[in-house]
Amino acid sequence: MRKTKQKNHLKSKNPNPTSEVLFIELDNQYKNLIYILDITGKEVYSTKTIQKTTSIDVSSFKIGL
Repeated sequence: MRKTKQKNHLKSKNPNPTSEVLFIELDNQYKNLIYILDITGKEVYSTKTIQKTTSIDVSSFKIGL
């Protein structure tokens, strides 16, 4: 079995919690995958980015996510 080493490139996320826009800062400009999971671990959002800073509009997400 081959193990894949994963590195967390997240520098910051704010504001947390939020009901409008979530700003995410990463420590690199390589291809990154961003996932948002609900409390059960179900993926509710994903995106790919090469930007160090990205924003996600979460206003349409369910309250309490």
